[in-house]
Amino acid sequence: MYDYKKIIPFGYYKKRPIYYSVDEERLKESSAEEIPRNLNSWVVGATLLALPVIRMSQHFMILQNIYFRLFLFILMTLGVLVTTKIFNRNQYQQLALSDFYISNMEYREFLNQQIKNNRLLFYFRIGTNIFLFVSILLCIFQASVLGFFLYGLSLFIVYLLKSNQIKHRKKIVTKLLKELEND
Repeated sequence: MYDYKKIIPFGYYKKRPIYYSVDEERLKESSAEEIPRNLNSWVVGATLLALPVIRMSQHFMILQNIYFRLFLFILMTLGVLVTTKIFNRNQYQQLALSDFYISNMEYREFLNQQIKNNRLLFYFRIGTNIFLFVSILLCIFQASVLGFFLYGLSLFIVYLLKSNQIKHRKKIVTKLLKELEND
């Protein structure tokens, strides 16, 4: 069992998840394959169920009360924080890692691919933060269920990125590339 604060998800190599161990300062691979396929069906199902509920509850008069909106806002924030923590803890509960061994050329290709992925993650983080800001504005000024739904979704993504320490990946890739050059 690994502490989710000491493991950084690093991507996939030939459909195997790769992680960076902060304690050992090296890459590890998991014996597990990809994300289970039924997870995608759960996300699609939850989205399809939430859309009609949002549509029908457009004009709740109770959402016009500023105190109720503030209470709902705080409740949503705490719920998302707890859910993210539980999600991360369960994700790394049964994780079995072994050392990641590949040739130097493949290792260099993998790290170069991670540099490209880091650029995409940077833009994704900026987009998610902008989306979070817009959803906060929707919660405050629009007072709609859609705003609270979008706020919870974007806050979950931001907390997930933060708890998985995605911002440290660029430093780690640069350090691993320098180590590869020195060898």
